[in-house]
Amino acid sequence: LGGYLFITGEPDRPPVKSYDNLVEQQTAVQAAVATMVGLTQRDLHGGGDYFDVSAQDAALFLLGGTAQIAHFSQTVIHRVGNRLLYVAPQTFYPSTLRPCQGGYVHAHTNQRHPELMAALMDQPRFIDPDVLATPLGHADEFDALMDEWLAQYDKFEVVRRAQAMRLPFTEVLTPAEIVEDEHLKERGFLVEVEDPAGGTIRMPGAPAMLAGTPWVPQRAPRLGEHTAEILGGL
Repeated sequence: LGGYLFITGEPDRPPVKSYDNLVEQQTAVQAAVATMVGLTQRDLHGGGDYFDVSAQDAALFLLGGTAQIAHFSQTVIHRVGNRLLYVAPQTFYPSTLRPCQGGYVHAHTNQRHPELMAALMDQPRFIDPDVLATPLGHADEFDALMDEWLAQYDKFEVVRRAQAMRLPFTEVLTPAEIVEDEHLKERGFLVEVEDPAGGTIRMPGAPAMLAGTPWVPQRAPRLGEHTAEILGGL
């Protein structure tokens, strides 16, 4: 109902549902922020407040500017696969997912120095005046030429070469690679908690390290686990 499926997937195929329940999660984030604002307001000025948190509003936030584009330019954004949700041919490009040896990378231009893409891939076509004037208008050609170069390397080598030239490429990691990521291990981001229904479960930990209020990793409550405590006590 919020329109999110209208922008997800390939343009010539049916929409693709995004992973997990993004609208509900975004609604929860907005509710949490509203709660923090309310507590701050109470501590500063006293008194309570009332918050109306709308899942429909949260869905609109997830659309990434398509409502604003429709309002200001009367342009309806359709799904465009892995590319950014723009239609004007002069928009910068690439910003998309492309295959390489054994995986995928997110290829992204340096908007201030688009000529770096040509230098990285030894592809002079990328700096032809007509391409520089309308990069998104040449997106299909861009993809085909990038794929030739990307096919020579795995995703880690692609990113190493690109970032050395200040091109913000990133690897697309698999779930197995994420849980074994050395950076996440060093930060203690992945934690193990005991769950009575399933034994030990590995799950994401603290998204930020706070000295005054350290993160407490614990399992999610069971359905109805605290009903009596909340309704009869709190």
